[in-house]
Amino acid sequence: TGPFTSYWGPNSPREIGTYLNGRRHGHVVAYYADGNVQLEGMFENGEAIGEVTHHYEGGVGPALQQSVVDGKIDGPRKTYDEQGNLPERYNIHSD
Repeated sequence: TGPFTSYWGPNSPREIGTYLNGRRHGHVVAYYADGNVQLEGMFENGEAIGEVTHHYEGGVGPALQQSVVDGKIDGPRKTYDEQGNLPERYNIHSD
């Protein structure tokens, strides 16, 4: 419980965030082995909440931005191509 950092190797973080009882809880950033951001978002008891952003490997991104409410995708979901263009954007609403 508390601030947590795991590493791919010396000075190469794998994940930086806050955990509660062994689960992501609070702001979390996960990294690819090359040091670029893989995932960033807020979590509560291990579940994503609010906007979560996934990035392409190699520093290109974002790949996907979506909102999560009560463990389900809800609201705007944006899927980007590797050039950063937004060819897909739609809304998803959970029941």
